[in-house]
Amino acid sequence: MDRKHLLKLLRDYRITGDSAPIETLFEELQQESARSLAVPSPGNAQADAPTKEPQETAEEGAAGGTIRMPVDNRATQAPESIASFGEYERQSCLGQGGMGSVWKVVDHTLKRYIAMKIMHPKFSLNAVEQENFIEEAQINAQLQHPGIVPVYELGRMEDKRLYFTMREIQGRTLKDVIQEVHEASYDGVWRPAKGGWTLRRILSAFHNVCETISYAHNRGVIHQDIKPSNIMIGDFGEVLVLDWGVAKIMGSQGEFGVETERSKRGINPHEGMIVGTPVYMSPEQARGESQQVDIRSDVYSLGATLYQILCGKNPYQGSIQSIIEKKVTSGSPPISDYQVERLDGDPIPSLRDVQHLSIPKDLIVICEKAMQPHAENRYQTVQEFAVEIQRWLEGAERREKALDRLTQTQEIMEKVKDLEKKAQENWTRANQLFQSNTLDSPEAWRHLETAHRLQSQADECNTEIDQLLQSALLYDPEMQETHRRLTEIEYRKYMSAALDADKLQVEQFARKIRMHLDMLPEEEAQHWREKRIVDTRSILLERKLRGDMIGRTEELSHIIDMLHKHTAICLFGTNGIGKTHLALEAASRWRDQEEYTTLFCSMRHASTQLDIVQVLCKALQIQVSSQNPVRHLGMEIEKTKELLRVLD
Repeated sequence: MDRKHLLKLLRDYRITGDSAPIETLFEELQQESARSLAVPSPGNAQADAPTKEPQETAEEGAAGGTIRMPVDNRATQAPESIASFGEYERQSCLGQGGMGSVWKVVDHTLKRYIAMKIMHPKFSLNAVEQENFIEEAQINAQLQHPGIVPVYELGRMEDKRLYFTMREIQGRTLKDVIQEVHEASYDGVWRPAKGGWTLRRILSAFHNVCETISYAHNRGVIHQDIKPSNIMIGDFGEVLVLDWGVAKIMGSQGEFGVETERSKRGINPHEGMIVGTPVYMSPEQARGESQQVDIRSDVYSLGATLYQILCGKNPYQGSIQSIIEKKVTSGSPPISDYQVERLDGDPIPSLRDVQHLSIPKDLIVICEKAMQPHAENRYQTVQEFAVEIQRWLEGAERREKALDRLTQTQEIMEKVKDLEKKAQENWTRANQLFQSNTLDSPEAWRHLETAHRLQSQADECNTEIDQLLQSALLYDPEMQETHRRLTEIEYRKYMSAALDADKLQVEQFARKIRMHLDMLPEEEAQHWREKRIVDTRSILLERKLRGDMIGRTEELSHIIDMLHKHTAICLFGTNGIGKTHLALEAASRWRDQEEYTTLFCSMRHASTQLDIVQVLCKALQIQVSSQNPVRHLGMEIEKTKELLRVLD
């Protein structure tokens, strides 16, 4: 195999990722190839530590790694005997990359731990690689943003190797966090991971990434290799974008633009090259159209990252060559007709139908737009993309608060059922005791008082439910479950008003019902409309046949019969069932039939025996002794034979 053939073989491997016996190539040949191809720097080795050799797998393979020449690690290790790097004390190796190694060191001058990236000895005399290394340091240093690792110093060691120092990063990659959340989620529900990470929290971090990239674009820098493994989540909430080693400087941006030694000379080191990670790179990057690469190329990579956040997997799977070929030849988006096709023919997760999770529709639309194959159809700036993510996050926060209110109402509704059940039991027991022991039963009065108290508590809970549901609507006016529950509540009120023939309240509740039905699916809304028509017709028919006291005929007759046998009659029942209406109807009919004087007493606020005595005494205009007011009242009532007492 001659020298020319070996050089061609190496070039093919570095562009396509196909297998080649790299270990048989000489170091001299690697360096010569580097000069002709301008090999991209791996950037900050902290971003992908511990470094792995490229493998042909979907998740961690060459398709998922930045295109770069593999390095023989046997030639890259720093001598173990070296205890310090100049004025810095060596601690431990944080990671190895194709360009150099990253070490944790001690800066004794400022008493702090920092990271130091040192170029491999084999590149000490390679002018192209040294320029790559210097450009990475200069870009990083000029991008002064909370989302970018600050560079402190660029220098050269005694053995001529270049280095730069930077902040030490402690945390993990976004890729790890995504995997953790997807492993914790199941049954179509996004669930929090053990570390507290949720979908919304990941998207909040992703929004920070968008803001960081937008800042870089404003300074004239395109990242070209955005992916989850190049995003670091710090232990204290920091979100950092790493690996600016293959970044492209767009040109003059005035005094605010980033400028390097190479960019001042108008040199584009990536001219005609395929730069980036195939799984996440834009179609124009895959075609090697470096002149067409602009801020919208980073938009595509951010969209591919969002895809992985939502699906837990890469948008494309396969080898470097197959992915690049797909993007170059068809340029079709990875999301088409709601189904993504794997390059080897097997389906991969659709963004609209992930097997174990339900993806919010708005996020699907955002992701699809960001990953459009033609740059003019994407978001034109990362800031536009960030605004859409922020809008969804704000909506998600409101939805979470609305759901919290709904959860509270469910708990209170269970409490109301229990209270009303116990209140009814006490009403029933009190009525039984009054019928068997007359009004002198202390036990009956205790049950009556308990029933009043329980029903009052239930009414207060119902008021709280209504307030919580209205609050939920303020947070999320379109949440269907809130409108569904309010429809049920307002319909019960509507039917009660219809039974009482209260036309004003009937119209009031009907308006509220119509408002809630407008927010429900048409099938549900139609069900309630039909139910209302049927129920209203039934009420009108009964009223026409029996008069206004529909549903009360038997009760009314029973009251009249009892009036012939008893001096006083009490009507028990919950609020809103028509007791007052029934009592007045009975009084009117009794007065007409028997020509007796009638007296109506409202016991709405009476919950004890003494309360009732006070109401009756006031109505009858009599005074009773404080020793035994009940007995005294009974004696006064017996004196008036032709008086009907209606107690409501």
